[in-house]
Amino acid sequence: MDKSLLTDEELIIEFQGGDKDSFNYLVNRYKDKLTNFIYRFTYDIDSAEDLAQDTLLKVYINKDSYKELYKFSTWMYTIAKNLAFTELRKKKRKQLKVIKLGDRYL
Repeated sequence: MDKSLLTDEELIIEFQGGDKDSFNYLVNRYKDKLTNFIYRFTYDIDSAEDLAQDTLLKVYINKDSYKELYKFSTWMYTIAKNLAFTELRKKKRKQLKVIKLGDRYL
């Protein structure tokens, strides 16, 4: 069967059943879209690429937590958005620490 004809939901179900090729199809289908999606939050292409990879890793590790209640893409983009927001919070906190340290030594 040609996996490129399968829906995202069919691919993730096959992946949950142990077919790792199905995951590869999902990766190829979404890696660029995820990077572009995350870039709109970070405005940093390197960070967006890293977070897209982290997202796909989380999908791989947590594949069994996906339920057919939602579209696969909604589930995956939610993971990506949460990772992007966490990264932005870390950067903001790091910037605030630098500012506070700078004020202390002025």
